[in-house]
Amino acid sequence: MNGAGGMLRVDDLRRAIAAGVPGCTARVRVLDGVSLGVGAGELVCVTGAPGAGKTVLLLCAAGLARADAGAVRWRGRAAAAGGRVYLRAAELASRRGRTLAAGARLLLLDDADGPEAALLAAAWRSSGAAVLAAARDPRALAAAGARVLVLRAGRLERAHARVMPVRTARVAEPEDALR
Repeated sequence: MNGAGGMLRVDDLRRAIAAGVPGCTARVRVLDGVSLGVGAGELVCVTGAPGAGKTVLLLCAAGLARADAGAVRWRGRAAAAGGRVYLRAAELASRRGRTLAAGARLLLLDDADGPEAALLAAAWRSSGAAVLAAARDPRALAAAGARVLVLRAGRLERAHARVMPVRTARVAEPEDALR
């Protein structure tokens, strides 16, 4: 993590949500003791399967959802509004999204799959902002220099300094197959 104390610090975050049909009292733990930090000028990608808790983590970090336990600290203090923006990657690509994110020191970017999201996240990072992004497929963000954290069943399972890009095989042209 860059910077003294970092821009964002999440400590032992826990969150459960109602599960099943309306009226059901069952609860599922979506975040189970998640701790991480993001420094100024750093790009961190949280990846995992659908339902792993990526969006809930970003919403709690943004102050848009309340955690059941744990702490979110923004610049060393209890998180308060201002200076941070939660957006889906498709929103950031729009004029409205860029206007909302202008001047943000912490960008919480959801659904950041693909090269366009990686370029946008890298541009924000290069401005000195801290970027915490969630993606199912972290390869584009890893290629942009992201530190990749894996979230599985609400827990950070492991961290990767880099995720190696997948090499694609050359697909034979139809005329090649006839030779």
